[in-house]
Amino acid sequence: MFAVLGVVGGIGSGKSTVCRAVTELLPVTLIDGDRLGHEVLTESAVIEKLVRQFGQTILDTEGRIDRKTLGKVVWSNDESGFPRLKELEQIVHPRIQERMKTEIELARTSHQCGVLLDAAVMLESGWSQICDRIIFIDRPDQARKAAALARGWSEQQWIQREQSQWTLADKKTKADFVIDNSGGLELAVRQLMDYAQQEFQWG
Repeated sequence: MFAVLGVVGGIGSGKSTVCRAVTELLPVTLIDGDRLGHEVLTESAVIEKLVRQFGQTILDTEGRIDRKTLGKVVWSNDESGFPRLKELEQIVHPRIQERMKTEIELARTSHQCGVLLDAAVMLESGWSQICDRIIFIDRPDQARKAAALARGWSEQQWIQREQSQWTLADKKTKADFVIDNSGGLELAVRQLMDYAQQEFQWG
């Protein structure tokens, strides 16, 4: 049975690593929300809307979106939180969802067992509505922080991005299944594989 499993977790939870490992072992398609977000920023219609919203300074010398400059704009904080981030999301999230739906249908017609949809803001964006099940990957805060810092993030960036998302408790409440990623990658992969095989009725 074809199914779409949405995978969420806190920043540095290891969800992308766990998902990639499972797709190497099962005939499932991985859809990466971050990749789609980057791709959407290359669309002319999206670029036009972003320039209208944020100004010409977000473009590089080739007329493309300068993600670093755009990031500085949308992550500027004030007393109301991250209003400019919300403006960005209102423009790009609908297009990301359209791309998600297209890739899901491609996987369905390609005789895959299903899809693992990896998206950090799955619940905040409403993309969970296109999923059959939601999986939460749980990992201790210190391990998540270490993973974020290993990416080159500062501690402040990690905290800032955490604050812009739903709390871990809220994410976990919305999940149909919770994976414990405190015992290493192999154990987390096995948990996701077992759950996926059950949902896909495969194996």
